[in-house]
Amino acid sequence: MRDDSKKWAPSYPENAQGVTDLTIEPAPIERLTFVSGPRDAALEISQCGCAYSWPEAATDARHALSLRRDRILVVNGPEIEDGWHDAQALAVSDATHALTGFDLWGSDVIGVLNRISEIDPSRPSRSCEVMFGGIPVILYKIAGSGRFRLFVAPANVAGLIGYLNV
Repeated sequence: MRDDSKKWAPSYPENAQGVTDLTIEPAPIERLTFVSGPRDAALEISQCGCAYSWPEAATDARHALSLRRDRILVVNGPEIEDGWHDAQALAVSDATHALTGFDLWGSDVIGVLNRISEIDPSRPSRSCEVMFGGIPVILYKIAGSGRFRLFVAPANVAGLIGYLNV
């Protein structure tokens, strides 16, 4: 059978550079966990003190992101058994392979992101979930680094990279 694999660009680049000053690299993620239920119990089981919202910047390698009032995404948190936790009324799902993470930075990273979304650091939101050109993503800042981190479903990686490398 003929090998046509060279006809398509890789969907997960080691380092993607477009015509803009934007650098995209895979995020250093060990584990992702969705925790749904009462916020205080979710933060306690995930060993995180708070859940960051937009445009707050995550300060530690282990952190939680607010997705809805009753759902957080725990980044690099402890191993928590999947399933229903009756005592805390929490549902826990390992999302490590359900999302692909990228770190983005550059001199006009906000300008590039605004071409495909309407993010505004001066307009806070309780959620880190946004739409980029019709693609749902989770976006937040990494404190002190000038970087943004973005999570997307693996099926949408190629489309997202296409948007970012304009």
